[in-house]
Amino acid sequence: MKVAALLAVLLLGACAAAGRGPRVDVDVPVLGPLQAALLYHDRSHTPLPADQLVQWYGEVCGEKDPQARQAAAAAARSELERAGRDAVQAARWKVPLRQELGGYDLVESAFPTTLRAGAAVTFDRSQYCGEPLTYRVVFRNGADYALVRIPHDEAVAFVRNNPARSVVHDLVVEVVGAQDGPGGPALVVDILGIRTRDAASGTTLAETVAGR
Repeated sequence: MKVAALLAVLLLGACAAAGRGPRVDVDVPVLGPLQAALLYHDRSHTPLPADQLVQWYGEVCGEKDPQARQAAAAAARSELERAGRDAVQAARWKVPLRQELGGYDLVESAFPTTLRAGAAVTFDRSQYCGEPLTYRVVFRNGADYALVRIPHDEAVAFVRNNPARSVVHDLVVEVVGAQDGPGGPALVVDILGIRTRDAASGTTLAETVAGR
């Protein structure tokens, strides 16, 4: 009887573990405006616009005093070189993406996202302190993450507390290439997984890995 009871406990534990679903490791560096530029030029083998990036990076932007600005630019240039070396060594990145989910699909038990094949986030001159720079991060497999599956009861509670259905997706990605086009230079990435958080409470709503 003791053996049977122990086996039952172990089986229940295994079922509970399986029911938790995939876990997405979001403890990776954030892919922001600087990293998008550094990685794009590394992948495309094109010259980095270092002078323009230096004017934005660090404490240079907004500094009015000429001497202080010159010192800040020198420090920023050194930091930029270090950031470039670090960027090319990272295997995975996190791209935070805030959005409002679509209406709940009862058939799919899921909310639609805005992610599609070729969907992108854009960093423009507003993120580069007015410098004429634009870089995009294009999600090659965005269509695999067009839905966030949440059980019905949890979905009802989420919408009750957050009628706008506003969430933050932490997209874990890997760089697969670079391309240029009408929208400007683009870093192409594949999404490896997404952790979706309630933007109001910060609670994790779902962790999604394509095909699982």
